[in-house]
Parts: sequence; C-alpha cells; structure tokens
Amino acid sequence: MTQCPVFAAVDAAVDGCSSFESPCSSSASACASPGCSSSHLRQKANYCPTIPPSSCALGDNVRVVTDMGWDDFGAFSVLNAAGCTPQKALGVQGMMHSNFTSNLSKLLQSWYGNATTIYQGPPDGSCFDSSDPCDFDPAWLESYRSNMLDKLPTITKLPWDETVWDGRVATDVEEFWSCSGEQYVLLVISPLSAVASRLLDPVRGNSTRACIKEIVFMGGMFDNVQLSQTDRATADAFNGPRSGNESGPAFFTELNVIADVPAAHALWEANSLGVPMRIFSLETASSARAGLQRLYARGQVAGYDAHMQNEEDKKAHDEVRATLDCGAPANMLTKMLCIHDSPGDVRTADFDAIAASYVWMGNRTQDLVSFEGSHVMVNMTTGVTTRSRDRDSRTFVATAFDAIKWLDALARAARGEK
Repeated sequence: MTQCPVFAAVDAAVDGCSSFESPCSSSASACASPGCSSSHLRQKANYCPTIPPSSCALGDNVRVVTDMGWDDFGAFSVLNAAGCTPQKALGVQGMMHSNFTSNLSKLLQSWYGNATTIYQGPPDGSCFDSSDPCDFDPAWLESYRSNMLDKLPTITKLPWDETVWDGRVATDVEEFWSCSGEQYVLLVISPLSAVASRLLDPVRGNSTRACIKEIVFMGGMFDNVQLSQTDRATADAFNGPRSGNESGPAFFTELNVIADVPAAHALWEANSLGVPMRIFSLETASSARAGLQRLYARGQVAGYDAHMQNEEDKKAHDEVRATLDCGAPANMLTKMLCIHDSPGDVRTADFDAIAASYVWMGNRTQDLVSFEGSHVMVNMTTGVTTRSRDRDSRTFVATAFDAIKWLDALARAARGEK
C-alpha cells in the first residue's frame, strides 16, 4: 500500500498490513528492513503509526486572534471541550482593550492550565491603514467592559488570586505568527487590523501566509435590510454606518468590520491572500438564533419582536442547562453555557462561539452550516459588506445555520460525550 489506512482501533486488522504483533510492526526501522519489505512490489513497506484521528476536524494546530469578549470566552471553551485547544492566542482591541490579555490568560489558566499561550497584540488605536485611524469606540462599550471586569472573578474555576496563577503574557508577536513548516488554522474573532497588517505586510506577509492552512472569520453582514426585520434580537447588535452621515437598515454594519474598514476591504474584497477563508457573518453567527428557530418551528414567522425571540432563546438554553451540572462545572464550556444570558451582556454562546465550532467540526457541520463560494465587497465609505456568488472563489460565506442542533452538540461536548 502506498498510503496509510485509517485504523478503526490500535490493534485493528487491515488488508495489506502486517499484524499488530508482527516484528515488522515494532518500529519504523524494523518495518523498513529487507525482511519486512515487499520484494515483489519492488518497494519498501510503509510504517503506519496507529495515531487516533484528531477530534479537531481542521487539525490540531489552532491559533486565535481575539478581542476577548464574552463570546470569545465561549469560543475558547468550545474548542477546549472539543479537544481543539488553541496553542496560541493574540489579544487585540475590540470588545476589550488590548491590555486585557493578562486577564484572559488568568481565566484560561484557571480552567485548563497553560495550554494556550497568550500574546499581547498591538496597542489600542493601531490599524491597518495609518492614514485612516481606527477610532471606533461606541459609548455602549464602556458599560460592556465595566460589566466584564466586575463579573470576571466569578467565572473562573479557581479563586481570582494572583498567587495561584500568574496570568503570564508573551510579548514576542513574531512567535505567534511564525511556524516551523507545520501550517496552522487561524481563527479570527476580532476586528481585522492586526491580521491585515501582518498578512499583507510587504516583508513578512508571504512567509506568514505560507504558515496558514485556512482562516475562519467571524464578521460582516450581507443582508442587513432583511436581517433587521427577520432576526430582531441580532439587530440589537448592529452598528451604524462608518461615516455617520447615513441612516436606516441599508447602512447597518458589524463591529469587526466597522472597527477597521480598510482592513476588511484588503482581506476580503481584494482576496489576494491565496489562503482559503470561511466567513461567519451575523446571518449565521447571530444572537438568540435558537429562539428564532423555535418561533419559526411553531409557525411564528411574523409578528414577533426581540423580546419574544430572546424569551424563546432562554428556553432553549434552559433545556441545555438542565442537562449540565451548573453548580459544579466540570469544564469551562459547562460554565459558559450556564452563565449565557440573552439579551444580557453575558452572551457566551453565540457570535464567536459559533464560528469556533467550525474549527472543531469542519465539514461535519454540513447539517449545521451551509457555505457558498462568494466574492465579498466592502464599501469603504459606509463599512457595509455585500457579496455575490462565485463558484471559483476560495472565500466561503456561511449561509445557513441550525442553532438547535448546535446547542445539542455543545451540551454533549460539555458532558464529555461523543
């Protein structure tokens, strides 16, 4: 056999392979010895280690660019419970200030040790195009950040005590981006400034892009007028136009894009990275999506408001929480599911957590998520994103999402079930 088979078990019998007990199976060198090679095929035998397949569909090497909001916590908890714990994470400005990285490090250390190295990203205000400063800082973010800081000590597994764990933060950003020939999956659940600055850098961009197998983004919104009517709870998360001179649903935008529109334009519309990209916009990585599906399932396709959608979403999450031990969470995902609150600020199981699930399940999400090859366009004046179908594109936009099935998958992962 020229390629190694997929073994059902460590000692599984497979046609074309020596038995598990055979001396030829004892090591790679033994397998390559003349006595174990197949002379009539005129080739050496292949040594096939019985390494169980990764539970992480896109591969075990995962890195995250995060702005460290509640849904980012949910994303890290999903990946950890699924066996896809990121090796590295870069903290950037967005929902939290860029120097929040030490707090993120403490939170993750509390739940699963030092498996994820946290790196300090660019300082606040850094952006892709220096001629167009990144000064997006809406008033509502102040209360969001204050709420996060107040509640952070209550969501750790260990007491919030600096003598127990140090909240270490790495400063060598080169180390975050570089690789040693082994490509990684890059999950971007933040504004796009740092990613565009690095991947499109004229000196370091080529080598960095060569390190990346696939990029998964959370951001954008491609049907803002319809979404403002059909998904009222998610509409609460919309932002106004970048220029500030327009109004109305046609100019609604999404935070990760409007925070640095030139970065989104350069990464998505120019589409010159040569790296496959998946984009989870607010049509799929939305708020209270399970509640919306419950309304639709009972025929409530009109005449509902955000309050009704959030109430149904709470019922869906309550059903999940009833299957978990919220009094003594065994893992970070259980804790995040137990504290999720919609329409409150503590939204740990939507937005970024949905995008992270694709890193875990990949094409196994085909009954949960559908994609369409797309050419993405970013309006440089308003920050509005649109798209057109493009079968030849390496950019895929998620177009459908089943939040009920997704919540069930999360609950099973939290309980340690397959």
